[in-house]
Amino acid sequence: MLNGASGNTLSGLTLGQNAGSGVFIAGPGTEGNVISRSIITSNAAGVAISSADRNSVGDDPFSRNVIHHNRGDGIEVLSGRFNRLAPNDVYSNDGLAIDLGGDGTTPNDPVDADTGANDLQNQPVVTSAVWEGDRLKVSGAIRTRPNMAVRVDLYADPRGGSDPGADGEEGRYFLGSVEVTSGPDGSTDFAASLPASESVFSASLSPGGYLITATATARQAGASASESETSEFSPGVEGPVFARVTGLLVNGSAWRPVFREHLAARQPQVSSARYGFGFDSDTIGLPLPWVNIDEISIRFSADVRVEQDDLIVSGRRVPRYAVRSFRYDTDTLTATWRMARPFAYDRVTLVLDSGDDGVRTVRGNVPLDGEARAGKWPSGDGIPHRGLPRRRGRRPAGDPGRPGHRPLAAGQDDGGHAERIRPVQRVHRRQRQRPDRRCRPQLPPRVDGHPAAGRGGRRPRGNHGQVLPPGAAGV
Repeated sequence: MLNGASGNTLSGLTLGQNAGSGVFIAGPGTEGNVISRSIITSNAAGVAISSADRNSVGDDPFSRNVIHHNRGDGIEVLSGRFNRLAPNDVYSNDGLAIDLGGDGTTPNDPVDADTGANDLQNQPVVTSAVWEGDRLKVSGAIRTRPNMAVRVDLYADPRGGSDPGADGEEGRYFLGSVEVTSGPDGSTDFAASLPASESVFSASLSPGGYLITATATARQAGASASESETSEFSPGVEGPVFARVTGLLVNGSAWRPVFREHLAARQPQVSSARYGFGFDSDTIGLPLPWVNIDEISIRFSADVRVEQDDLIVSGRRVPRYAVRSFRYDTDTLTATWRMARPFAYDRVTLVLDSGDDGVRTVRGNVPLDGEARAGKWPSGDGIPHRGLPRRRGRRPAGDPGRPGHRPLAAGQDDGGHAERIRPVQRVHRRQRQRPDRRCRPQLPPRVDGHPAAGRGGRRPRGNHGQVLPPGAAGV
């Protein structure tokens, strides 16, 4: 509690689990106090100000506080003037993020002539938020007193993270600011072009999307920053949603249902009895020990416009694989490409087009954010207009550039297998090289007669990885 104290700085603190406010600034003469870079949580209210002027909670992007999960308001100003309350990361409080007067949302008045806590500074009105290229453009307006210098701070607030009764009036992720000056009638428009950022990426992962909110910190033009006053949060405007890749699966049209169910049971978090075997961060780039893979399915986080030509499938052995058919399931948001022929032994690269004529969302026509993220789903880095370059499988056994693989003779087919053989360790140059017997792959049950597995299989002489069924000719 700061009562009658001036010029204090509280920084880098964790203030929580209090029956009252995390910070209480009160009393005439309590001025010039700064609260910055602190975590304020699980209190009756995060910060409360009463009868105190010219204090700062945050005030610049590098001094933001994290104020969350308090039982009341995040910041409440019961009385006092010229208190700067933004930017901060304020979210998941039971009350408002900022409450002027402690009486709930304060509506704007025509010329901002009302008085009270922080002079009941009018809040901005955000009218639109759209993507333009790789930037987020936010437009809006504010009506305040004439000739006021106004800084509008913009936030992304995931849906579900705000108090349902507060109309999303919180700010989980700070995005940036824009400065404007009101005209003689006190009104002015604003437009901010914000770079795509990790904050937008994080906010857009919310299943319900996210809202763009704003606060206004205003002072009379020419006055010092200590005479600035911050408004409550504006109502939220729905932020543009860009699609991401949330899953990649391979399938075989000849696979039996029991085999698909086996895959789904083996890795239920990434596989599907309907769409086949899925890749997670542990399986991307590993060899696939099955034959007859002729379907590729890509799942999206939002409804998209996607066509057959948007996916390019190329390999080392086949420059470009032909696609026979294509379908898109709007219920599961899954696009499936059927190849003209099953994959042979190859290292395959998938490129999903997200250019001007590529994959775009149905709502908002926003490009795909398909940037690969080290094999983790969903894709994306917060910047739309990037495709999905992704490799599946490893170099084939006949690739001389990879140690530990036996070369294939000219024209020899490898049967479509993709078993991995560990590199041979040389103990002595005259010692016979033997593959590591522990590297025998774990293969799923046999499917439709293809030599994909079988406990009864044997490893013939000269074969260092391929498992053949009983009765097959040795090498």
